[in-house]
Amino acid sequence: FTQMDANLWFTQAKCDLDSANNDMHPITGKPAYEWVCYKCYRAIEKALRAYHYYKGNGKLPATDIHGLLLGVDAPIREIAFRFCNFIGNDASSMQNPGIAR
Repeated sequence: FTQMDANLWFTQAKCDLDSANNDMHPITGKPAYEWVCYKCYRAIEKALRAYHYYKGNGKLPATDIHGLLLGVDAPIREIAFRFCNFIGNDASSMQNPGIAR
């Protein structure tokens, strides 16, 4: 993987956050909190992939956020852990009925 791969993953992470922001503040006035959480999870996941590609780590340590935190600088790890403690380490958990109330 190259620097271009890192940029691509990071750009997509930013797009996911923009989309989450739109779901948080929709024109309809009805926020979709479950989608906000899901998209933020995916944005963190993609940003961590970008981090590993940027650092030239080659093979990624895992596919979930906790696994992707292996070898990541402490401040970044702390932010991601706080997020996972809030929504969980399962990307689909916020899409299940009744969880995001």
